[in-house]
Amino acid sequence: MEEQRNIYTIYHNKELGNVRITDDVIGTIAGVAATDVEGVASLLGGITRELILKTGVKKLSKSVNAKIVDEEVVVNIAINLDYGYSVIEICKDVQDKIKMQIEGMTGLQVAAVNVKVASVNVPN
Repeated sequence: MEEQRNIYTIYHNKELGNVRITDDVIGTIAGVAATDVEGVASLLGGITRELILKTGVKKLSKSVNAKIVDEEVVVNIAINLDYGYSVIEICKDVQDKIKMQIEGMTGLQVAAVNVKVASVNVPN
């Protein structure tokens, strides 16, 4: 059975056509943005930026959920932090980075970025 994805039109031009994206695309943008923040070790499940770029969106469903609700984006993301960083500051940075990247890349407004800290990576 093929998984059904939500597809959204983010731009319409009567002469040239439509630009459409899926929830998965928004989730990938969010995942890459979050892993670019210093202090974020990975997403839930050990997913790193490199892994996202290699495997695509299929592995992100447990760590990133992005939906368009009433023409605004809502992102839920679970991250693993490196030990020694401020949880509040890193989560604020993650929220800001995700919002900036989604709005800049898609033109959609981000209503919420909910961050769950799944674990802290403690050095040996």
